[in-house]
Amino acid sequence: MKKILFSAVALASTLFAYCDPNMAMYGGECTSQSESFVGNQSLVNSVVADSAKTDLITSSNNLAVSAQYMYSDDLKILNIPFYVNIGSNFGVEASVPYVSLRNQLGETNTGVGDVSVGGNFHFGSMDENMGLNITTLVYKSTTGDSKKGLGSDKPAYTLSHKIGKYVTNDIALNGIFSYTFNDKSVSGNAYLVAFGGSMPCLLYSKVRTNAKVSYFHIDEGDNIFTQQEVKATDLWISWDLNELTWKVPVSVGLKIPLQNEIGTAQADKKYLFYVSATGLF
Repeated sequence: MKKILFSAVALASTLFAYCDPNMAMYGGECTSQSESFVGNQSLVNSVVADSAKTDLITSSNNLAVSAQYMYSDDLKILNIPFYVNIGSNFGVEASVPYVSLRNQLGETNTGVGDVSVGGNFHFGSMDENMGLNITTLVYKSTTGDSKKGLGSDKPAYTLSHKIGKYVTNDIALNGIFSYTFNDKSVSGNAYLVAFGGSMPCLLYSKVRTNAKVSYFHIDEGDNIFTQQEVKATDLWISWDLNELTWKVPVSVGLKIPLQNEIGTAQADKKYLFYVSATGLF
């Protein structure tokens, strides 16, 4: 069966955000730019955590459970997404992240992050003229401890639409637009646009190479800690090993930062490595 991964990582697009050490006065721990991802976690979920959702929708199964591990400098995440098909066009989902991060004081905090739940409407297929379309609405909860940097302490809502289509028997294209409504005391609203494709690996035809370029933008917030815009352009490259792992979709990959800006300043560029495995039932 043909498969395409829109992406195979989780909670990684927003690996930097504005941080002022004075925020410790208000009971929070000021984490580094690479750690402050929680304000837009739901946006990231809609983009990078749902390769299992795509695999499920394009299969005859009703349940998908995925395990995804990410590593980037002082940030480690184990993310567990669940997806269930309800009928032929609807699905529900949940995502539970377990986060470990090191703050600017060298202290490491670990725990459950902000759990997300949502639903999706999907139609079409990869081989049709209209392609496979998935519209998703996700609610991000406040389960993570905001004082330790594990959560944002404010809910967020993300609406996204994705499309994927085979343009030849082997080459597939995909794209996404996602918009997140945040509490502006934590972060401004955010949007992401991404486009890419996949094809059999040039070195070994049973492995698919996936590549995409994404542009991520966070609007200005409404206080001194969130008032700067954030911009990021990233290259994502992953390898889909489905045919080598007993029909269990497995991916390994890398995020390469191209542009990271906070306001008018350049932010530290953080690479991200990841592995993802999915069970279909």
